[in-house]
Amino acid sequence: MVLGLVVVQKNYRQQLLHANQEISQHAEELAESNAQLERADRVKDQFLSMASHELRTPVTGIQGYVQLLLHRLKKQSIQNPEWLPMYDALGKVDEQTRRLTGLVNDLLDINTLHSGKMPVHLASCELGCLCRRIVEEQQALVDRSIDLRLPADPVTVQVDDRRFSQVVSNLVSNALKYSPKNTPILVEVSQRPGEVILAVNNESPVLTKEQQETLFEPFYRSPEAQSSATPGWGLGLAICKEIVVLHNGRIWVESSPEKGTTFFVALPLPTSSESA
Repeated sequence: MVLGLVVVQKNYRQQLLHANQEISQHAEELAESNAQLERADRVKDQFLSMASHELRTPVTGIQGYVQLLLHRLKKQSIQNPEWLPMYDALGKVDEQTRRLTGLVNDLLDINTLHSGKMPVHLASCELGCLCRRIVEEQQALVDRSIDLRLPADPVTVQVDDRRFSQVVSNLVSNALKYSPKNTPILVEVSQRPGEVILAVNNESPVLTKEQQETLFEPFYRSPEAQSSATPGWGLGLAICKEIVVLHNGRIWVESSPEKGTTFFVALPLPTSSESA
């Protein structure tokens, strides 16, 4: 009986030792796989950064020459109408160059944000003034009205003006792009205890729950956006999310047939010491 127990105990020890060896081996393999993934991720980030920088220089040069030619052709076209077709064609080249410049900038932004190396310079900012400036800029680009609703009292937040302007501009621009031309756009700022809420509403097609959860992932575009005539790479909302997170804020979307689609950004209100 005792001998049998000793034999069983010995077998258990051997099995336990074998199991520990297998766990140790799997842990080493897992650590090596993680190291390889990290190296591949670093190589990918480095490639995106280098490629974006290399693209930016010639694209900026092309854009400068195109705008110079447009300026000269505009004067020529006034005097000689036969120059108008060339002026219009060059205008399309300028439009596509701007698109390419925007893509290069988005690739640089998403890569920098992903690496955690984007500096954020916080300063006091009156959110209503910032939103009014963006709305006026967007209205100057498109022939549509935007309803801006602000609180009676100024709302001051701690943000990087340039980066957060990028968030507001992107949300308003998307609202204009992905909604019927004759439908309203609403930009509203409101306050809750401890935070301020920015809401951008439009009447775009309703987003499913799955789409709402995936919308802020890099390179994702909803099926409606993919089938539309509006070009895009699915980077804008991902960049918005990263910038909002850097400001200790939250961003989300709500969509229903009754209320349309609304993007929300919540930012913490500064404490009295931060305001000072």
